[in-house]
Amino acid sequence: MGKNDRKDKYKKDEMKKYKKGQKDDKKHDDFNHILENIQAQLQIQEQQQKEFQVQLQNQLIKQQDETLNKILREITKISQPLENIQAQLQSQEQQQKELQIQLQNQLIKEQEQTLNQILHEITKISQPQPLQLKSPFSIIDTLDLDLEKKAQIAMYIATSSGSNKNEDETE
Repeated sequence: MGKNDRKDKYKKDEMKKYKKGQKDDKKHDDFNHILENIQAQLQIQEQQQKEFQVQLQNQLIKQQDETLNKILREITKISQPLENIQAQLQSQEQQQKELQIQLQNQLIKEQEQTLNQILHEITKISQPQPLQLKSPFSIIDTLDLDLEKKAQIAMYIATSSGSNKNEDETE
């Protein structure tokens, strides 16, 4: 009995080891299967996270586009009146230039008229008038000029008539 008992015991031990090995293999297979499931879930989560990031980026880009479009519309609304104001200012500048030219031309014309009137009066004075023996200074008083201009004319006449007398004396 001793030998058979040992053999049986050995067989039982081997059977236990074999079953234990199979259990360990099964546990190992189960563990590998669990790891594979976890890895697959992690890959799915990574893919979902990437897709979510892409969605968020697209949403952010869309919001930025909308904001930029709103800003562009506001700038356009603001720039239109500014363009109108600029056009009005340019028109006013052109009108001012034209008015300034007109005023300068008018001033030149008035100065020419005054000079012509003075020249005419001087010419009348320098020509001998037998019937009228008015003094050139009394004629100056009849001109519609300010006192300073009348004084300048009188000085001119005085120096001119003085040089005429000198010419007469030298002849």
